[in-house]
Amino acid sequence: GLLMLRGRARERLIRQQFDRTAKYLLEIRDLLQEKNIPMILVIYPHGIYVGKDEWSQGRLTWGFDPDKKYDDHFPFELVEEFAKANQIPFVNTLPDFLRAPEGDYFYEWDGHMRPAGYKLVAQSLARDPQLLDAINR
Repeated sequence: GLLMLRGRARERLIRQQFDRTAKYLLEIRDLLQEKNIPMILVIYPHGIYVGKDEWSQGRLTWGFDPDKKYDDHFPFELVEEFAKANQIPFVNTLPDFLRAPEGDYFYEWDGHMRPAGYKLVAQSLARDPQLLDAINR
């Protein structure tokens, strides 16, 4: 479970599985292009990347270490690589989470974002010039 988060140590398997996702993303891109609708790909982190206390209970269920902030950002690099190769505007919100003060951005059990997490994503998008470029195409 949550293979994309397993890091560079599982790169071969992650890339193999991502090929299916990439195929669907390209189908979505092509469909949107046919309808003259811009596409922008946005990625946001799970709690394991944001703080050692984020998603504290859920990470145990999925076999992630407690009290550890993960810094293997391979999933973000993979998606960015895909977006660039396919000329899809891409916004990575992870840097904004990493710059933000420690806080409760994710619920302990299910890993969904709390309002503060969604606020960071919204601020990240609002500052990104690619969003305006994509909208104005």
